[in-house]
Amino acid sequence: MPIWGSLGPLGSGKSLFLTIKLLQYLEQGYDVYSNYTVEGVKKIDARTFIDLKKRSDRVRVIGIDEVYTWFEGRLAMSKTNIFMRYLIIQSRKRGNDIMYSAPHMTTMDYSLQRLTDVFTYCKKRKDAFEYAITNREKLIVREVPLHIAKQFYDKYDTYEIVPVPKIDIKNLMGEIQEKVEVKEVKIK
Repeated sequence: MPIWGSLGPLGSGKSLFLTIKLLQYLEQGYDVYSNYTVEGVKKIDARTFIDLKKRSDRVRVIGIDEVYTWFEGRLAMSKTNIFMRYLIIQSRKRGNDIMYSAPHMTTMDYSLQRLTDVFTYCKKRKDAFEYAITNREKLIVREVPLHIAKQFYDKYDTYEIVPVPKIDIKNLMGEIQEKVEVKEVKIK
């Protein structure tokens, strides 16, 4: 599975879409993690994400709601962004597939935008949630009628606050056992 991002304004169904997809993967027998509470899905924070560095025999799907909390678009050269970018780039080698949500493309790190293979643009209509899905070559539109969407409302809390991860970069660099050049850029 590619790196898959869901974008849209507040209330457009981004977290709903992410939740539905994560539950589908869970039902198919994947190891599924998320940084927000989803019924039956293992909770992940930045520390756990880093600990998934070892390759697994099974594909792991990781859902990151409000991805800008992990990859802030205005802090591209921060140590945290550089480190998290490294983990994302290495995710396929580790058997980790990534799905995420963000309110807008500009809220997340530019390199994550470029690494994303599939985008879903989310929109709430009066009677359904509409999802325009593209891999930059092909576009398909799917919808989830409200009466179906309501079946997933008790599987997650759309109002849950997703915390900004706290990462001790110096200690983690040694744990990864791989050299990553981290440069601090000072703007005058």
